[in-house]
Amino acid sequence: MTLAIFFINLAQIGMISTALSLVALHLLKVNLWNYDDNEVVKIFEIVRVMGLFLIILSIILFFTIAFIST
Repeated sequence: MTLAIFFINLAQIGMISTALSLVALHLLKVNLWNYDDNEVVKIFEIVRVMGLFLIILSIILFFTIAFIST
């Protein structure tokens, strides 16, 4: 069960990184003139996608470990 809790913590890290990257993308969109052609925007979009992937993977692994351990 400790391993399942670890995966929930990974999902929380994914949620935090996704939320922070969405806030950063919004602030960059408000403050940058060339939003579409900026490398920093591409980095934050990659972080957002990686955070979503981490959330999905962690939840799948959590339920897998929870069902195996019962």
